[in-house]
Amino acid sequence: MKRVALILFFILFHFISMAQIGTNPGNAYGSSQPGVTANQPVFKGDSGAAKNVYHARSVKSITEKNLLTDSLTLNSLDTTLHDFEHYSKLYQPSAYYINLGNYGLAATPLLPRFNQPLGFNNGQTTLSLYILQPSDINYYRNKSPYTELSYITGKGQKPGFSEGLFHIVHTRNIHPRLNIGIEYNRSGSNGYYARQTADILNFDAFLWYQSRNLRYNLITNFITNTVDADENGGVKNNTLFTLTSPFTHPFEPVYLSSAHTVWKDAGFYARQYYLIGKIDSLRDPVSHQVKVYPTARAYYTFQYKHNSYNFNDNRSVVSQAANTVAGSTPLYYPNIFLDTLGTADRTSQSAITNEFGLSLFGRGNLKADKHFSTSGIRLDASIKDEYIHYRQNSFIDSTINNISVHANAGYELSNRFNLRVIGDYVLAGPNHFDTYLASIGSLSFGSLGTLNVKASYQNNAPALVFNRWYTNSYRWNFHFANVKTKTLSAFFENTTLNLKLGVEYNLIDGYLYFAGIANQVVFPNQYSGQIKFFKAMLDKDFRFGKAGFQAHLVYQHNSAPFIIRTPDFYSTATLYYQNLYFKVLNVKVGLDATYYTHAYEYDYAPGLQQFFVYTNQKNGDYPIADVFLLAGLRRTSFILRYDYFNQHLPHAGYYTVHNYPMPDHLFKFGLSWKFYD
Repeated sequence: MKRVALILFFILFHFISMAQIGTNPGNAYGSSQPGVTANQPVFKGDSGAAKNVYHARSVKSITEKNLLTDSLTLNSLDTTLHDFEHYSKLYQPSAYYINLGNYGLAATPLLPRFNQPLGFNNGQTTLSLYILQPSDINYYRNKSPYTELSYITGKGQKPGFSEGLFHIVHTRNIHPRLNIGIEYNRSGSNGYYARQTADILNFDAFLWYQSRNLRYNLITNFITNTVDADENGGVKNNTLFTLTSPFTHPFEPVYLSSAHTVWKDAGFYARQYYLIGKIDSLRDPVSHQVKVYPTARAYYTFQYKHNSYNFNDNRSVVSQAANTVAGSTPLYYPNIFLDTLGTADRTSQSAITNEFGLSLFGRGNLKADKHFSTSGIRLDASIKDEYIHYRQNSFIDSTINNISVHANAGYELSNRFNLRVIGDYVLAGPNHFDTYLASIGSLSFGSLGTLNVKASYQNNAPALVFNRWYTNSYRWNFHFANVKTKTLSAFFENTTLNLKLGVEYNLIDGYLYFAGIANQVVFPNQYSGQIKFFKAMLDKDFRFGKAGFQAHLVYQHNSAPFIIRTPDFYSTATLYYQNLYFKVLNVKVGLDATYYTHAYEYDYAPGLQQFFVYTNQKNGDYPIADVFLLAGLRRTSFILRYDYFNQHLPHAGYYTVHNYPMPDHLFKFGLSWKFYD
C-alpha cells in the first residue's frame, strides 16, 4: 500500500506541476519560432498553423562529466528498448557482482579493479554499489515538465516480494536557464532464505542554472542514501544443492538470527564554473545542437558529506555458542573485545571538500567549413582541500586533513591523434605521497576504428580498515606499506562493426586483502610478492536482419589466484529478436546467459563487512540463463523476465560466495513510463 500511495503521489505532483504557469527553457542551442510561447516545441500542421507538441526530443540531459569537457553538449533522451533487460546493478554484462544471495546485500566485483582514488579511504565498499553519488545525477533542459516512472518486481516463496525496484524522476524548467528536479529510488528484496531482507532508499534533489551568455554554470544537488540489510551469516546446510529431496528455503537454519547492517549517507554538493575569454560555438551536423567551446574556465567545488556504518547483533556470546562449526572455533564471533551481551558497532565520517581549478583550451582558428584547425592543447590544474572527522565506537576519534593537486595536459596533433598526461599528488596530510600518474594516447584510423593506449602508476596508502580497526569482534593496529600498481592497457573500438578489443596488464606490489585463519577469525594481510594480472576483453554485437547476438568475453591470468579469487574465463551473451508491429509496438525477445570457469570462493564477515580469503572450495563452471520479453508502446516500455530458467538443468542451485546460496528461478514484471508534458 505504501508503494501504491507513493506512485499516486508522484503522478499527482506531476499533473500539478503541469498546471502551473511558468516560462519554458531558453533555447541556448538553437532558435525559437516567432509567435510561439517562449521556446515550446512546435510543428506546423497541414494548415501551416503552429501547434504545441511534446516528445522525447523535448528533453535533453547532461552529466557533470560532460559539463567539464571542452565542449558543452546535451544528450537526447533514450526511448529505445536498448539494454532494458539489464536493469540490475548486480548483473551488468561487463560488471558482474558476486553477492550474498539477492539485491541489496553485500556485493563485490567478480572482475577486480585495481585503481583507487587518492586520499583518505575508510575501506567500506561492500554496499557502495547501492549508494547514489553526485556523479550519477543527470541534469536536464526541458521544453515541458518531464517525469519518468519505472517499477520492476518479482514474487518469491517468502511473503512479500522477492525483489522490487521502484524509480521516479521529475524535472522541469522554472526559468529559461534554471532547471530543478527530484529523484526517488526504492529497491530491495525479501530473499529466499531466512534473514535476507534488504531495503534501499535513494533520494536526490538537483538544480542546474546557466547564465544568459552561457559563461556561468551552477550544478548542485542534495543526496540521501539508506541501505538497511539483514545479516544471516550464511546457510548452515552446505549440501543444499546435492539433496535429491526438496528443501524449504525459509526454514533452512542460518548462523545469525538477529544481526543487522545499516549504512546511511547524506550530503550536499555544488560545482560552479565561469568561462573566461572568447567563446566559439558550432552546430553539430548530426544532432543539430550548438556546441559551446570556451577558451578558459575557472571552477569551484564544495561538498559536505556524512556517512555512518552500523552493525548490530543483540545476541549474547552464550547464545552464539549454538553456531559452533565442527572442528573450528566455537563461536561465530570468536573475539569479543567490548560487550559480551551484544554488538553495537558504529563508524561515522564527516567530510568537507573544497576544490579550485582552472582549465585552458588552445585551438586553431575557426575555418570556413565550420571546423577548427587540426591542432589544439588543453591544460587543467586544481588544488583540493579535504577535511575529515572520523569516529569508530568510542575508541577512534581522528581528524584528517589532506591537500592534493591535480594536473592534466592534453595535446591534439590532429583530428586523428591526441595525447594526454594526468598527474595527482597529495601534498600534505596523512596520505602525503599518494600519487597517480597516467599517459593516454588516442589514434584514429577513420572508419577502421580508434586505438587508445594507457600507461599508469599509482601509489596509495592503505585504507583505514587495514591499518586501524576497533569494534566488538575485530581489533588491530598495523602499519602496512603503500600499495603500488603499474598498469598498461590498449583498447581498440570500431563502431561500424560494433566491435571492442582490449588488453590490460597490471603489476601490483603490496596487495592488501583479508584472510581467515579459522571460522570468522579474520585479519588484514599484505601479499609479500608481486602479483601479475593480465586481462583480455572482446565485445561484439552481431546483427542478422532483425535478430542479433551480443557477446562479452574476458580472459584473465592471475599469478595469485588464491588471493585475488577470479575465474580464468568470463562471458555473457544475449541472443535476441526485435521487430516493430502495427507501426507502434516495438517488441524484443531474447535469452541472456552468463558463464565463468571455476574460481575459489570468497567468505564474508558480517561484523567486519568485508569479503575475505579462507575456504578452499570453488564455484563457477555453470551457466546461468534468463529469458526476457520487452515491449515498447509509445511512452511505455514493459519487461517480462524469467531469471535462472535453467535451474535443475542439471543443478538445483549455485553459489557465488561461500555458504550464501543464490536465488531460485524467478519471474519478474516491470514497466517504465515517461511523461513529456
